[in-house]
Amino acid sequence: MPVIELDGQSVTYGVRTSQRAKRISVRYSLSNGLEVVYPPGLRQPDPEALLRERSAWVLSAIDKFRKAAVSKPRRDYRAGETFLFLGANIRLKFESAPSLTQITASLKDRHLVVAFPEQTPSAKCADIRQAIERFYRTQAQDYLPKRAEEIA
Repeated sequence: MPVIELDGQSVTYGVRTSQRAKRISVRYSLSNGLEVVYPPGLRQPDPEALLRERSAWVLSAIDKFRKAAVSKPRRDYRAGETFLFLGANIRLKFESAPSLTQITASLKDRHLVVAFPEQTPSAKCADIRQAIERFYRTQAQDYLPKRAEEIA
């Protein structure tokens, strides 16, 4: 990947064409880093000139994302760990549920309960995280349309 020097800071960036892009854009995300995105069929100006022109925004975005990554809590997925749900802190709890075929997560008595198909919770952190993500996504699909209707 190419590297550019912006205000004394070395910044790695990528260049790509997107069928969905309508105009040239500069994007930054934790997953993809800095990208210059061109729509197809458009003359592609020098990406370094574009990045230099937008250097203040680029450096600000990088700084903002770095700070957000630092403030994000590290998850160990252990019993008693606290999660935020609809403005309230809920604690992680594990249960055995032999009748299940996969790990599930649900809300019970102000606890985020992760239930395991086997007797002992020996799942990997990634399996627990996926179950918790499925829980949050399901809750969001239920909550957000109702909330949007209230606000509208």
